[in-house]
Order: sequence, then C-alpha cells, then structure tokens
Amino acid sequence: MTTTVTVKEAYLKPGRAGLQVRQTDGRVLPTEGKRVALTPYWRRRIADGDVVVGSAPAKRKAAARPQTKSED
Repeated sequence: MTTTVTVKEAYLKPGRAGLQVRQTDGRVLPTEGKRVALTPYWRRRIADGDVVVGSAPAKRKAAARPQTKSED
C-alpha cells in the first residue's frame, strides 16, 4: 500500500507569490496543496524545506439551490 500525504508550498505568504514547486510531471504544485504518493521525490522536497505536509485541500461546496415553496 502506498502512503499518501498532502503537500503545500512552504513559503506561501498572503499577498505574495510563493515558491513554485514542480510536480513529477513538470506542472506547478497548486497553491492549495495536493495529495501525492510519498515517493523519494516528495521526501526530498520535504527534507529540503520546499514543501510542508499539511491537511487535505478543502473541497468546494456546491452552490446552494434556492428552495421554492410548493403550492397546494
């Protein structure tokens, strides 16, 4: 079984661009973090201080649909 963790950019500060960490496929890691398999690549990023292990990214809630009154 593969261990997974949520990683986030370590240097992200409000109002400033953070460190852009590349994923193994070359894309930039999303600022809200991403759940990844704990491979040697991500272990090195954690050890180097480029990313931190954090909580899972918050999922967006669907917009609430307005309720209508049913007429009898």
